[in-house]
Amino acid sequence: WFLWQLDPHSSAYNIPGGLHLRGELDSTALRTSFQRLIERHESLRTRFYEQDGVALQRIDAPSEFHLDTLDISDLPSAERQARAVAIREQ
Repeated sequence: WFLWQLDPHSSAYNIPGGLHLRGELDSTALRTSFQRLIERHESLRTRFYEQDGVALQRIDAPSEFHLDTLDISDLPSAERQARAVAIREQ
């Protein structure tokens, strides 16, 4: 919240990342893992906002975690790498 006050257009709270996974992906297990992590840690469900000049926080109730997947494993290696970079940069 403090950093947002200094620069509302900053991406300080949006830090993208990626993982390179090898082998078969069990998307159900991955989604369930994220779901449980979010349920367990309130800090991952906390939002900060301002009301009447005062910073407040709200902890959201756990909700369904959605995981979008795109299978590009059938592409040749170089094309797969280029596609992964393009997806990441969207």
